[in-house]
Amino acid sequence: MPRLPGFKHSEVTKQKIRETKIGIKNPGWGKYNELNPNWKGNKAVYSAYHWWLKNKFGSANQCDNINCIYPRLIDDGRVLAEKPKRFEWALIKGKQHEHKRENYIMLCPSCHRKYDLNLIEP
Repeated sequence: MPRLPGFKHSEVTKQKIRETKIGIKNPGWGKYNELNPNWKGNKAVYSAYHWWLKNKFGSANQCDNINCIYPRLIDDGRVLAEKPKRFEWALIKGKQHEHKRENYIMLCPSCHRKYDLNLIEP
C-alpha cells in the first residue's frame, strides 16, 4: 500500500514494524490456550468451547453410546445407514461448559439428538 504524501509513522509504530519484521511477536498469537491475549477462560461463548475441544483433542471420531447400533435397519429390512458420516462433541448432562475434556463425550448425530431430548443415557 503506497504511503500518502507527507505521512510519517510515529516512533511507537516504527518500533512495532521493526519487531514484526525480525520475528518478535506475542508468543500467544495462534494459540488456543491461556497464552493467547484474547483468552476468556470460562467466560467464553458456546462455540469457543467446541473450537477448543477440536483444536486440543481433534474432531470427534466415535460414538461413546454403548447402545448405538450400526448398520441401522428400517422396518422393511433395508439398511438405512452403514455407519455415521460424522461425529459431534456433546456436553455431559449436569456438567458446565469448561475447558475440561471430562465434561464432554463423543456421539454420532443421531445419539446426540436423542441424548439432548433425554431419550437415551450413554
